[in-house]
Amino acid sequence: MLKLVDLQQAICEKYGATPSYCNDGQILMYADTTRGLLPLNGMRVKTEDGSSGWYIWSGGHFTKEGDFFKPMYCSNIMPYAPVAEKFLALPVGYRFVIAGSTEKAWLDAELV
Repeated sequence: MLKLVDLQQAICEKYGATPSYCNDGQILMYADTTRGLLPLNGMRVKTEDGSSGWYIWSGGHFTKEGDFFKPMYCSNIMPYAPVAEKFLALPVGYRFVIAGSTEKAWLDAELV
């Protein structure tokens, strides 16, 4: 069985990205209210507060208003969105979308 770091490295290689690993103490923002919907989405934005910059949600659109996103340690995402873990080494500016067996990631210039 591959280690998480190996899976993350493989994803970065697949999409031509230099890995930017999250450490266990970094925070990501997760929309628990959309849990279980498809597709699973993620985007990594630049931050200045030491957080990972990741926003992860399910379903269609999201909002940063109110309590749509809740903070969570990167190391705690596994029970909520296990398929997202292998994408978390993608650097700032990347997005991913997962729907069943379909997975895609790309660099979004608007996030850089």
